[in-house]
Amino acid sequence: MTSNRISVLALASYPIEAASTRLRVCQFVDTLARNGIDVQLEPMLDSETFGELYQSTSPLSLAGKIARRVLKSGVRIVKNSRPDLIWVQREAAIFGPSVLEVLATRAWKVPLIVDLDDSTWIPYKSPTHGTLARMLKFPSKTNALIRRARLVTCGSNFIEGHVRNLGTPTFLIPSCLDLSCYKPKEVQPQENTPTIGWIGTHTTFPALVELFPALDQLTKYHEFQVLIVGHGNQKINVPGNINIVFRDWSLEREPGDFASLDIGLYPISPGPWAEGKSALKSVQYLACGVPFVASPVGQAREVGLESVTNFFARTPKEWYDRIEDLLVSPGLRTSMGLAGRNYACEHHDANVLAQGLAERMWEVYKKSRDD
Repeated sequence: MTSNRISVLALASYPIEAASTRLRVCQFVDTLARNGIDVQLEPMLDSETFGELYQSTSPLSLAGKIARRVLKSGVRIVKNSRPDLIWVQREAAIFGPSVLEVLATRAWKVPLIVDLDDSTWIPYKSPTHGTLARMLKFPSKTNALIRRARLVTCGSNFIEGHVRNLGTPTFLIPSCLDLSCYKPKEVQPQENTPTIGWIGTHTTFPALVELFPALDQLTKYHEFQVLIVGHGNQKINVPGNINIVFRDWSLEREPGDFASLDIGLYPISPGPWAEGKSALKSVQYLACGVPFVASPVGQAREVGLESVTNFFARTPKEWYDRIEDLLVSPGLRTSMGLAGRNYACEHHDANVLAQGLAERMWEVYKKSRDD
């Protein structure tokens, strides 16, 4: 006999401050509950420890603190009542092999669903903690989790192709947002100094630095300011006369920061890791009605409509030209922004995609009962 409701234990490395936890798990919880699926989130790290990840702390000291946090979380998990499904966002613990995931699924004999929004099977060198962190990450555990899972939800076509090659069923969930939260600013001023903006993390900030020469050249002919949010308090040598406003990233302020922009920037450094990125920033610009210029790398190639909602740029000259196109034409910014918002509503509505996720979760649960 099948229950009318099922319980899901969601394991994630990071707390809600991390976009992966917030946007790949938390924002789906209400819709899942309306479909009879009750989710209990268990992040391995608390907000304080997560905040220390990107500071210049000794990797060994940080690893010890993380290990203690994971152990405490493991104890809480063991004390939980048996769930019907285990849902892992990327990995339970950011260091070490997939011990928690395997123990939990074997102990409770319940099916595993994995969500991947990055190519975590590809070794990645941390810009903060370097080679030691890379050694502790155990990227090989991703493929082990994929093979163990009954379903893998994928943030990009690249990830989906990899999972299918390993023989596990997939469900594509592109980057998506609560569109009642991420939305265009209500009043569009007719005359203002345009704001060109970038919102990211210290790991992606180096790609933005590559655009500084083009931005400096643009200051010779156009008036604008640049808003940079979330660069990680790195020391920056800003060339020429670029007028830059720096802000720390804020969870509460993020939607408003995106909506405040007139032009968005999304430079992406190419490479194997970048091919799996799920183009979240593109979707955030689209949802907020902000025209943007992006590198055609990874899933960013698939999001939006070139020259309708956004531009692509591959060379320094293309970056200069496309940004200038938007700077000189408020009308073009408006039309592309409107088209972008419509595109987000059609393709990246979190409530719609959560409905599909609920259906897949029920399918996995019912099939496990029949096995």
